[in-house]
Amino acid sequence: MITKSNLKNMLKSAGFSDTSKDKYEKNYPSSDCSIIVDFRNEKIIYPEDKGFKVNVATTTNFSEPENFVVLECVNRLLDKGYRPENIELERTWTLGHEQKSGRADICVSNQNGKMLFIVECKTFGVEYNKEMKNILSDGGQLISYWQQERGCRWLVLYRLQRLHKEGMEKFMREEVFYVSDDYAENLVKQYTKQKRVKMILSD
Repeated sequence: MITKSNLKNMLKSAGFSDTSKDKYEKNYPSSDCSIIVDFRNEKIIYPEDKGFKVNVATTTNFSEPENFVVLECVNRLLDKGYRPENIELERTWTLGHEQKSGRADICVSNQNGKMLFIVECKTFGVEYNKEMKNILSDGGQLISYWQQERGCRWLVLYRLQRLHKEGMEKFMREEVFYVSDDYAENLVKQYTKQKRVKMILSD
């Protein structure tokens, strides 16, 4: 698990530089933006000046280890060439008949504003395994979000594992991609309540 105690090692392995005053920064030339991690104030500063959207600031601090998984995933997306204006944190939807709200960790859209994929980030181990179990049993958070964004092409459950091997520290990323239509069909086979099936598949 990535924690405050080993976060600097993760940042160095991801290409961040110590810029002084206990801040680490990484520039992304292809999109002319940067991410700053401020250890003194325990803040993660995303490139909102370049269109990156932070709806709720719950993942922009050091309060939860999961926030570091979000940080690493966003770093990876920018490295792969996704534009900051197409990345959004904490998009909120109203879910179900009880009008509960749900917030997706990361949403990525194309240049036309259409949703490409939704990412749910979890710490390695208990939290990841718990959410995977939820997904396999009733669709979990991701299927709930997909119900609000039927045009979404993929759903992603993302985790980051810290490894020690031969005296070296490494960080292994793992993700699970589900093509939404196929995954919904697989869920149908597992469900026994017809009402639940209709809710997922109905337009």
